[in-house]
Parts: sequence; C-alpha cells; structure tokens
Amino acid sequence: MDKTQEDEARLRLMGCSKWRAAFNFGHLKVQSKLSVFFTMIILFTYLFYCLNGYCDSLPRPVYDQQTHFQNKIFLNDGQDASTKELGAYNTSPVSFIREQLSDLGNSNVPSTNISIDNTFGTKKFPQAIIIGVKKGGTRALLEFLRIHPDVRAVGSEPHFFDRFYDKGLEWYRNLMPRTLEGQITMEKTPSYFITKEVPRRVFSMSRHTRLIVVVRDPVTRAVSDYTQTLTKSPGLPSFQNLAFRNATTRLIDTSWSAVRIGIYAKHLENWLRFFPLSRFLFVSAERLVTDPAGEMGRVQDFLGLKRVVTDKHFYFNQTKGFPCLKKPEGSSRPRCLGKSKGRPHPQIPSEVLLRLRDFYRPFNLKFYQMTGYNFGWD
Repeated sequence: MDKTQEDEARLRLMGCSKWRAAFNFGHLKVQSKLSVFFTMIILFTYLFYCLNGYCDSLPRPVYDQQTHFQNKIFLNDGQDASTKELGAYNTSPVSFIREQLSDLGNSNVPSTNISIDNTFGTKKFPQAIIIGVKKGGTRALLEFLRIHPDVRAVGSEPHFFDRFYDKGLEWYRNLMPRTLEGQITMEKTPSYFITKEVPRRVFSMSRHTRLIVVVRDPVTRAVSDYTQTLTKSPGLPSFQNLAFRNATTRLIDTSWSAVRIGIYAKHLENWLRFFPLSRFLFVSAERLVTDPAGEMGRVQDFLGLKRVVTDKHFYFNQTKGFPCLKKPEGSSRPRCLGKSKGRPHPQIPSEVLLRLRDFYRPFNLKFYQMTGYNFGWD
C-alpha cells in the first residue's frame, strides 16, 4: 500500500472514531435528560399530594408533635394563653393543659404514631349523673360545674336510660367526652328521676355511680313546667283546669306530669331499691339561686373535687332573677342561661296554689325525712 492509500485509510479511521465519540456523548446526554425527566415527575407528584393535604397524615417526629402542642396552648389567634385562656377563671396552668389535652382528644385530628387513648384520655361511662328534676335548675348546675377543669360533661341530654337504652352501652359511652386521669365524666337528663326503669339500668352500668338530684319547691316547679309548655302550645288549658280532675271536688290530678314530677318521695323510693342514700346528693334549687357558691361547694365535695368554683365566679342578674357567671377575661359579656330560663310565670289564683301546697305537704315531709334535709318549702 502506497503512502496515499495509507493516509486515506488513516483519515477513514479517524472519522469513525469521531463518529463513535459523538455517538457515546449523545447517549450520555439522553440518559441525563431521562434522569432529569423522571426526577421532575417524582417532585411534581410529591408536590401535588402535599398540596392536597396527604402529607399531613405522615407521622411527625416527636419534637414536631411537641412543638405543635405547645403552639396550640400558647398561641391562640396571636394572643398569649395566659391572658386569653388561663385567666378565664383563674385556673392553674396544669388544669389548663389538662383541658387542652382533653380538647385535642375530642378533635378529629388524624391518628399519628402516638396513641390518642394513652395521650389524650379515654371515653368512659359517667361517674356522676344529674338525674333530676325538670325545671329544677339542672342546666344551671351543669353550666356551673363545667367551669371546673376536672369536670367533662356532655352538653345535650343523652336520654340514654329512658329513651335510647336499646342502642347499647357502647353507643352511650361513645357520646361521652374524653377524660384524663383525675377528671370526672358527667351527663344530665332530668327525666331519669321519674322514670321507673332507669334506676335498675343505671345500677347495671355501675353501682358506684354518683347521683345528683336538683329539687325545687314542687308548687313553683309545677308552675314553671306549665309556663314552659304554654310557650310551645299557646292554646293550652289554664293551669287550674289541668291541675284539678274537676273544679267541684278540687282533687289533684296526679296523672298530669307537672304535678306528678313534684312527688319526690315516691320517685326516690324507686331509686333507693337499687342505690343507698350515700350515693345521692340533693341540691336545693332555691339555695342555688341565693347562694350558688355555697351549694356548688357541696357539689364539688360530693364529687371529690377541689373547690375551684367559688363566689368569685358569680353575680346576680336582677333581670333574670338568678345568678350568672362573671365574664371571663377577654370576653365581651358574662355567661347567662338562655332566654328559655327565667321566664315570667302567668298569674295563678292563690286558692289554686294553696290547694296544691296542701296536696304536696305530706309528700314533702316524707322527702325531708328520707333525705335528712329540710328544704323549707312549707
């Protein structure tokens, strides 16, 4: 092969090498672009799920959970909890934190790697129930009790033992708020006291249940009961027409619920078949009005609670005629019961009220004897 042919062969080889190098470099470029492409897909997918809230369900580190909890306690709409929450009723920081933990336990926060049952309390059957009586002041008592940091109560009346017993105890327990160690679960349903089947059912749940009965002068209570019904049914017959079987004999009609509820001794006899007297506390509705702090002291002692609710929490509302809760710090107004409470009563003929008082007198005296407490209604 002459020199010219050798040069041509060398040039051809050099061209192939350059083509191979260019091909390899292009291959590397394609691989790099594919890697970037797939990386971008992964990043966009992650961002999409995070923006739709799926990332919130991932377990947080323990430090982040503690920080989140501290922010909930100490940052509330830009205010320090010491002025907005802790100062509401001058409760201790420990009690406040217990409240916040219980509130977190009731929220619908997704489950994390920390057990809600162990950390934020559990749902329990009520250890105490306000069982009566209607128009006696049960709502006021419950609202006063809910100031206490160690009381957790259902807001509405469950009516489990008299209306929804067939739903089962587990259904009932699920109605209860979560509580921490040292806190007490409560509910109130005033119709329990007069319903025959309820004592046995409550006993079947727990023989250790504490039972609170708010009682009121049965004559005044009957008029208040009638007033409430009258607002719902304006065409209702007069009080005396409902109270008497007939106008001539003036025999009291005990089938009328407004009258029947006030025969406290009869209803208590049914309860004492299942529970000893020591499981009861009888709260005077009259004293709850004239001395709310004193009566609340008795209630807190009965429940085994520290006396947190005192006279500093109350003031007397002249318009409504009963005590209201003083406004918490940071609140614009005090807390009073709704418009349905403290309604003016219709005028009832005095002879009708006297006849009704004569009817109740022997039952009242028996009730005083059974409870060992003179309520002074006569």
